[in-house]
Amino acid sequence: MPKTKSTALKREVNAFTGYLTAIEAGEELGVSARRVRQFIKEGRLNAFKVGKQYLISKEAVFNFKDKPRKVGKPAGSTVKAK
Repeated sequence: MPKTKSTALKREVNAFTGYLTAIEAGEELGVSARRVRQFIKEGRLNAFKVGKQYLISKEAVFNFKDKPRKVGKPAGSTVKAK
């Protein structure tokens, strides 16, 4: 039976103990996975890519969580306030 992409990805991610996916990091930080990817793109959160998946060390997530953040929409956001 052929292995699916998700099974292969889970095996790859499990090889990196001590790391979180963007989804898991988002759950820990209370933001979406998309917002986590924005943090990575902005250079505010260190991560590396395995295939198409970002992996973030648990230490980096907890350090990021301890830093004070500004409240409100991010700079450059195109979403208009209601």
